[in-house]
Amino acid sequence: MKAIASAATETLAELVASERLDQARLGLTPGRVQLSGREPMRLMALALCQQARRQIRLFSQGFDPYSYSNLEFYQAVRTLVLRRPGPGLQVILQDNEGVQRKGHRLLDLAQRLSSGIQIYRPQLPEHRDHAENFLLVDGQGYLFQPLHSRPQASAAFHDPAKARQLDRFFDQVRQYSEADSQLRRLCI
Repeated sequence: MKAIASAATETLAELVASERLDQARLGLTPGRVQLSGREPMRLMALALCQQARRQIRLFSQGFDPYSYSNLEFYQAVRTLVLRRPGPGLQVILQDNEGVQRKGHRLLDLAQRLSSGIQIYRPQLPEHRDHAENFLLVDGQGYLFQPLHSRPQASAAFHDPAKARQLDRFFDQVRQYSEADSQLRRLCI
């Protein structure tokens, strides 16, 4: 219990700097950090998703395989989806071409646990071409990438205002999206 209380008083930047990201607590650890490079982004996505209790939302250009198709991420999503009823993972995938060609661990999981994972494809051009990508966990923590083509992001374990903004955007895009029938066919 002391470690949890300690993590809540330390900022996320302090935990990242001292390589103690595992002590950050979703919904408690204050602060936002800037990340540069694929590995720090992968580690942050994993740390956030391992603490998910309700829902993971992913708005992604191409389902970055480095961050989202590794075994640890797959296991974190699988644990969430099996633990709760309904969709534990909702994805808006802007471009499914690479995923169709190369495959992805989360597609395999969607095939096995179809009621727990929803994958949408945006219908409006401005949504398909949107440059930002993000991962939102339980409406509390996020990994936000301003340009999907660059391995730079900001992240937080507790930033309700930014999380609400991302959540509203996700809902807005989802209203103009359809279940990705091309990927659904791959999963049958």
